[in-house]
Amino acid sequence: MFSNTEVIVTQIVMTQYIVASLSQSEVFATRLQMTDIYMNQADDVDEFYRQIESSVTSVLDALAPLRNRTKRCGKRSSRWLSEKAVTAKRTRRQLERRWKRTGAESDSMA
Repeated sequence: MFSNTEVIVTQIVMTQYIVASLSQSEVFATRLQMTDIYMNQADDVDEFYRQIESSVTSVLDALAPLRNRTKRCGKRSSRWLSEKAVTAKRTRRQLERRWKRTGAESDSMA
């Protein structure tokens, strides 16, 4: 017969082949069917709940891992500045970008 390692490798290869041809929900269902929920169900209700929770969490972590993102709160400094100061800052940044783009000495003096 087959050893456990050969069976696991076969399942992984089959999973990779199946994943390439299925939609995300089908991939989720297929991977979930390869977990303990289907292969080795617990007899106790609490243990079965823990199996479901860990299996679903592990499959979701594999398919859609959590990502930390930082969201900026916008331009806070301009709210405390007068309209004239905001316009001056905007003009300064435009001139700075022009100087970086052209590299001309005349643009750095403006």
